[in-house]
Amino acid sequence: MALIKGVNSFVTLNEADSYLEDRADVAAWKNADDCLKETCLITATTLLDELPFEGGVVDIDQDLAFPRSGSFRDQSRGMRVSYSTYTFPTTDEADNTLKRDMRLLRRATYELSYHLINNEGLLDRTGSVTDIKVGSISLTEVQDASVFPRHIRKIVEPMLKGGGTRYWRGW
Repeated sequence: MALIKGVNSFVTLNEADSYLEDRADVAAWKNADDCLKETCLITATTLLDELPFEGGVVDIDQDLAFPRSGSFRDQSRGMRVSYSTYTFPTTDEADNTLKRDMRLLRRATYELSYHLINNEGLLDRTGSVTDIKVGSISLTEVQDASVFPRHIRKIVEPMLKGGGTRYWRGW
């Protein structure tokens, strides 16, 4: 299925490209073809969409967890923030026109998409190892990259039930 903003992605490819063109260390994104980028944007949206967000969906028949009703506590701003009743336009939209909830969600989508491109095979952990030894060289407690790295968790944590404190344990 092709990327459709508001149906299977929180953002368009152009929006992601615009965001990532100003971010450091994104060679993997810039070198990827558009098909792979769209696949990663859809996958990132799916992963984020499954998180336990505060509030409730606006329409029971909507495809994604957003738009939402309710509010969340944004500790970085020291305030309670109401969800916008944002609807997904099919065209690109500048982040500075959005309320805080959608800016956070979109930023998390861009960052998680890049993380997926930069860590091929991340979701297929069948080849994971905990120890490896080659000759006299030995590595123990080898850790795979996290599906949700800390910097992405911090973006969406304020919007999660309980501020995200319980959800991330074990990730």
